[in-house]
Amino acid sequence: MGNETAVRLWEAFSTNHPSVPERCDGVWKLGDSEDYTKWSNVLVLSGLKTVYSYPVEAMCSEGISCPEVNDHYVLLDSTGVAVAVIQILDGQICPFDEVSESFAYKAGEEDRSLETWRENHKPFFKRVLERNELEFSTKMDILCVEFEVVFAA
Repeated sequence: MGNETAVRLWEAFSTNHPSVPERCDGVWKLGDSEDYTKWSNVLVLSGLKTVYSYPVEAMCSEGISCPEVNDHYVLLDSTGVAVAVIQILDGQICPFDEVSESFAYKAGEEDRSLETWRENHKPFFKRVLERNELEFSTKMDILCVEFEVVFAA
């Protein structure tokens, strides 16, 4: 983990929680734009957003490994500054068109409906996939991860 603010936040967290591993499992920045990242972090830090999702094909293309239950990640803001430590509670893979209403609700976006989640995530997933020369499909697999904030900056 080369991000200095992430290292400092992890050290502050792990000092107060000696039962956690010595090293965190990595850093996450939610979204692919400054505005989306800011918006997502506000939702996370307010407790409204407790899930994240990403196309599995893009993860494979980008060399991103699937997080596992109890993994810890440092969450970054749009400028790369650490804002929180999150712990993975659950992870599932399912097709885009089978993401559940409860998952959409936990995303904390707007009216928290599945329809809104799909409207917000389809363009995001398309951008991510296009960067990797992949195409969007409602049948594509999505990694759906649930997490909790265990330490905030």
